Amino acid sequence: MALQKIKNRMQSGKVLLATSVLSEDGYISEYEEYKVYMLVVDILYHSNYKIYIKQHPRELKRKINHNSVKYLPNNIIFEDINYAEYDYIINFKSSIVIDAVLNGYPSNRIITIGKVKSKNEPFFSQTIQIEDYKNFRIEKNHE
Repeated sequence: MALQKIKNRMQSGKVLLATSVLSEDGYISEYEEYKVYMLVVDILYHSNYKIYIKQHPRELKRKINHNSVKYLPNNIIFEDINYAEYDYIINFKSSIVIDAVLNGYPSNRIITIGKVKSKNEPFFSQTIQIEDYKNFRIEKNHE
């Protein structure tokens, strides 16, 4: 039943972008992280999506400064977000996909940017994988 409600609400034109602590944890530099986020935001913006940012709880500052994005309040945890109102959830190997998939959100609407290192990561392996962020594209009619 939850899955049908989610499918009925698709095509809202809204995307939830869950940021991560890529630079804080030493995966990439702050500059590279900024470039990754801005590339994703630019593609979404030019695809006419409304972009909502769920900042990682350990992030101390907003990393994306773009007129087209809206930040969700920092005190909201993902479990309290009505993710069914978003056409896509884009993440950088975030644990939010676990909650989304377990609650019936279609895994083909979750886009994980980053390399899955192990087949023991079932929630990430079920989602659309984009290992190289430079190849990120999103189509309005993606199924």
